[in-house]
Amino acid sequence: MLKIDIKNKVSRVAVRVLAVHAALVYLVGTFIFRLLRRGPDSAVEGTSPKAILVVRLDEIGDMVMTTPFLRELRLLYPDTFITLVVKPGIAALFELCPYVSEVLTFNQSGRRLVRPFVLPVRALQFARHRLWHRRYDIALLPRWDADYYYETFLTFFSGAPRRVGFSEKVIGRKSLVNQGYDCLLTERLTDEAPRSEIAHSLRMVKYLGAAETDDQQELWISASDRMFAAQYLAEKKMKAIA
Repeated sequence: MLKIDIKNKVSRVAVRVLAVHAALVYLVGTFIFRLLRRGPDSAVEGTSPKAILVVRLDEIGDMVMTTPFLRELRLLYPDTFITLVVKPGIAALFELCPYVSEVLTFNQSGRRLVRPFVLPVRALQFARHRLWHRRYDIALLPRWDADYYYETFLTFFSGAPRRVGFSEKVIGRKSLVNQGYDCLLTERLTDEAPRSEIAHSLRMVKYLGAAETDDQQELWISASDRMFAAQYLAEKKMKAIA
């Protein structure tokens, strides 16, 4: 009974610390923007965005499930400059993606205990050197589940006047892990219905104005990729499945 009591107290303290941490990041970021006179411009209603930032620091499986989101976003904004930020090991997957204008990599690695202190600083530095010159109109965070990679910080430090993501309140785990993160977004979606990862991300595109969406996933492979795969299968005496 005593162990359970201690565990509950530790959990409550951790939640409070996380909430203060997010609020501190917000205050520090806002102060820096004002200090540098680099605060976000006001969003202009009814105008097509000139530049959109998409932050998705996930592994291969979830990134493949993000491809319908990117395609439908491009269909919605055919002339907009779209930047996709991914983990370093994932960038090659999107080299031939026709739906993004550029792919940037952000290193979110680090020891678990120091991540809350190191990654906000790293996100600010990355934004200053790689993002601010684009003056993004919208920053999108299509992650529905808990943000373990501090993507929300990167979205906030982008300086975009519209920062769209799923609320920390969509599921219990996220409300604990990402306590206070809602203050870093300007528009928070509250899609609490159980859906697939693809369906959640397409929900965001519909929120932005898309009438219909297609959930077909895609991969883009070059001729050299196909040749390498054919040679590998031949060496292993395996047959390709169409």
